[in-house]
Amino acid sequence: MKKKYSEYKRRNTLFHYTNAKGLKGILKTNSLWATSYHCANDLSEYSYTLEMIKSKMNELDEPHNNQNLNTLLSLYSSQIPIENYINAIKVFDFAEYMSTSFSYTKNRYSFEDGQLNQWRNYGDYAICFDKKRLEKSVDEFIREKVYIKSSRVIYGAMKNKRLLEYSKKYLEPFLKNYRNRLKIETSYIDNLYKPTTKEIVDFLEMAAFTKNPHFSEENEYRIYVQSFLEDNQKSFIRNGLIVPYETLSVSVINCIDRIIIGPSPRSDDRVRSVKALLKSCIEKHELKNINIDVTASNIPFNRE
Repeated sequence: MKKKYSEYKRRNTLFHYTNAKGLKGILKTNSLWATSYHCANDLSEYSYTLEMIKSKMNELDEPHNNQNLNTLLSLYSSQIPIENYINAIKVFDFAEYMSTSFSYTKNRYSFEDGQLNQWRNYGDYAICFDKKRLEKSVDEFIREKVYIKSSRVIYGAMKNKRLLEYSKKYLEPFLKNYRNRLKIETSYIDNLYKPTTKEIVDFLEMAAFTKNPHFSEENEYRIYVQSFLEDNQKSFIRNGLIVPYETLSVSVINCIDRIIIGPSPRSDDRVRSVKALLKSCIEKHELKNINIDVTASNIPFNRE
């Protein structure tokens, strides 16, 4: 009989789906990898957030009553400051964001057996983390030149608090300043605005936790790492793609409650093998008071 889990436990569990190689690597090293945003499954990562900013600026850049200003805006399209701002953010080469992804579910059946769409897309094993313990472990992982944050992903622009905060802090003052300068200048302003380093850093954080709404079924939660590019950047190869990554030594085994074996043949043998691997890794890292359940999913899904 399967163990019953409380409502609190269901609300505070994060699932990380992976294959056998990934599971072994996580347990053996007691760590996670955060990979570069441009290698994500969402091809609109980062660019989608740029489009959100552009749309927000168009919304703010409404017609004005000042006739002289309207004349200037007709001569020098109001798109000029917007395009300039977007292009300035695009041209950065000193930093990029990396992330490692999890999912959450409020559905009891998905909690017990995993989510079918995740099994289809991401692997044969689901590592179930206690959210509170994982967040605490992430908070304790502080390394020079690396900024880390964890949060749920927001899908789309609607109710996107990060976009509203960014707009209030940067976009509204920028457009107001640009309009004020147009009122007193009779020719096109050559000294175009350039976002500060702080603006770009804040933009990257917003982009890290924003995705296209088409991916909303994933219910994603991320650990975000702002990595400054170095000569010794680590990488691995996935389907012919060179993927940069950062190692997050966050003592993950201490944060794991359960490992689910996905729908597969010989699931009993896989459960046995994972238990043996867990025992070996717990002893290797000299961990105490670790109790991790290993269960097989009951979803009647055939991969063939």
